[in-house]
Amino acid sequence: MIKEVKLDDILVVGQQYKIWDTHIVTYRFKEKRTHVFELPDGRLTKFTNLQVEGIKHLNGQIPKVIAPAKSVKVNSDIIYKPVNTGDFMKDMETNYANLKKIDQKVKSQGGILGRYIQEPYADGYAVYQVVEEKVTKVKLRVVTGIGDDWTLPMWGRESMVDKGYVQTSIYRR
Repeated sequence: MIKEVKLDDILVVGQQYKIWDTHIVTYRFKEKRTHVFELPDGRLTKFTNLQVEGIKHLNGQIPKVIAPAKSVKVNSDIIYKPVNTGDFMKDMETNYANLKKIDQKVKSQGGILGRYIQEPYADGYAVYQVVEEKVTKVKLRVVTGIGDDWTLPMWGRESMVDKGYVQTSIYRR
């Protein structure tokens, strides 16, 4: 029995595609059951009734099916490590700058491992870094040393969270 190829099997975040031989777009994230693309002017869009047959690479080739990896862990060079010299304000600024630097490096490579999300909590934010990626879920680890260091009760210090939710949170911050 041959498995039906779905959009999830061919789309790669950050990759450019030609939709219906007319629209050049960059794939950004999946939101529920739809796929969100970025137009050249920066606006986000969804294509109604988009099928695998309507997508090509910019060079005209049909995208290949991506074999999902069972689990991918973040490289140690992009894991956030807090600095603690005893000067709270200076450490907080340094740590936040380091986190943003890691995030920008990973963003430029089009990945999600190493990126961070912020979730509103109490009078601030709980900040988590993506440290492991599976097909539909990612592992988040709390980031400390950048302020109040809030931890969400439902996630704790580490948690597996829906990948689509995290991609949406990253793209919208």
